[in-house]
Amino acid sequence: MRRCLSMMMLAICVMPAVAAAQSQENADNLLSDTRWQDQAFGVSLLPPLDCRMIEQTGDDYLLRMVNAQMPYQITVAVRRSRSAQKLDNIAEMSKAQILNAQGRAILLEHVPLKVANLRAMRLYYQVEPVGNKPALIGQTIVEINPFTFAVVQVEGAAQQIQPLRAIYEAVVRSVEIADQEAIAKQREQAVTRSSQWRNQLTEQMIAAVLNVDRYFRITENDKDIGWMHIVSAPGEFNHLKGFRVTVETSLRLTDARLDSKAEYFTPYAGPVGEAWKVSTTLRPTHPTQPVRTIWEIGTGATDALEIRIDGTGGVESKNISFPRPPNGYLTQTELWLLPQLLPHQAAAEFGFYCYNSNTQQLAYRYDRVTPALAGFQLASRIAPNAPELKALCDNRGLIVEKNLGNNRKLIATNLQSLEKLWKLRDSR
Repeated sequence: MRRCLSMMMLAICVMPAVAAAQSQENADNLLSDTRWQDQAFGVSLLPPLDCRMIEQTGDDYLLRMVNAQMPYQITVAVRRSRSAQKLDNIAEMSKAQILNAQGRAILLEHVPLKVANLRAMRLYYQVEPVGNKPALIGQTIVEINPFTFAVVQVEGAAQQIQPLRAIYEAVVRSVEIADQEAIAKQREQAVTRSSQWRNQLTEQMIAAVLNVDRYFRITENDKDIGWMHIVSAPGEFNHLKGFRVTVETSLRLTDARLDSKAEYFTPYAGPVGEAWKVSTTLRPTHPTQPVRTIWEIGTGATDALEIRIDGTGGVESKNISFPRPPNGYLTQTELWLLPQLLPHQAAAEFGFYCYNSNTQQLAYRYDRVTPALAGFQLASRIAPNAPELKALCDNRGLIVEKNLGNNRKLIATNLQSLEKLWKLRDSR
C-alpha cells in the first residue's frame, strides 16, 4: 500500500453495482447469495458459485476467488497512492504494463462505466497462453477517490472466454462500495475513545497490573502443540523507568519446532523510548534443512518507529520505518497488557494503530469489549481485513482462553501442568 501506485497496477479489475432487472437475474444464476465484504475500505461483492475463497492471500490482494473446473481466478484489491491520480492515467499505466509484460497481448476492450455510482474503466486483453499463463485477462478499475482505486482482475483459459466474461461481469455488477467518509468517521471515533482512555492511564494504574507470571497451552484442533509463558514487571531502559513484558513461545509443528523469545519495554512517560527485541528460531525435523533464526529489533520515538530485521539461513536483512500515528498508537508492551488495562464494565469499541511483527506492518486494529457474567469477552481484529479473534477474560483482565485462528487456541494453565505434559511428550 505504501508503494507508488504506478508500480502496483499489474493485474487489476473492479466491478459495477447491480443495475437492470435482467442483469440481476443473470447474477442470481451465477453468483452466491452470501456477500463478501472487505473491512478496510467497505468493498463488497457476491462471489461466483462453486469457487474457493482465499482471503489471507499473502500478497497485495484482499481476496482471491478460484475455480479449478473452468479454470479461472478473480482477484480483488484496493490500491492507494500518495498523490492524487486520474482514472484515465491509471488505466493507461495498467494497459502499458499488461501489454509489455504479456508479450503478444491484444487489447479487446477499453470502456468507461459506472461501478456503485463511481467512475470506472473496464479493460479486456487476449494474450498468448504460454505454460500456465491465462488467455484472457479482464480488469475493471474503480475510482473510490483520487487517492484510492478498487481493483479486481479475472484470468482464464481461451476456451472459457465467453462464459468467463459472463461470470466476471455478474460479479462486477454486484459490487458495492461503502461511503469512505462514514468509515473514516467511525474509525476516528474509536481512535478518539482510545486516546482519551490512554491519556487517563497513570503510572500507578499500569503498575497495578504488573508482576503477573502466566503459562498457557497452545492447542490445534484440541491437540497440544506448544506453550506460551508471559511475564510482566516494572523495568528500566536507557535510564527511563517503565514497564516490560517478556513472552516465550514454543511450538511443535508437523515438520519443525518453532521457538521464540520477545522482550518489550515502554516508559511510564509515554511511547518515547519504546524498545523491543524478538528472536525466533525455526528448527526443521529433517536433518538436511537449515536452522533459521530471525531477529527483530524495534525502537519508537515521538514521530517514528524504526525496525531492523536480521537473520540466518537465508533470511533477508532489512530496515523498516513507519511514522508514528499522532493518536491511538499502541506500543508493543501495552498490547500485551491491553486486556488488563481496558475498562470492561460496559460494552465499548476501541480503535488503535499498532505494529505487528508477523506482518511487519503498522495497521489499524480494533478491540471490542463485551461484559459477561464472569469477566468479559474481548474481540480483536489486528488489521482491518484480519479475522476477528475472541478471548475470554476474567474480572482482572487475565486471559482464560483465546482463539488464535486456524483452529488454534491459547488456554491458561500452570507450570506444573506444562512440565508434566511436555516431559511426557518429549520422552516418546
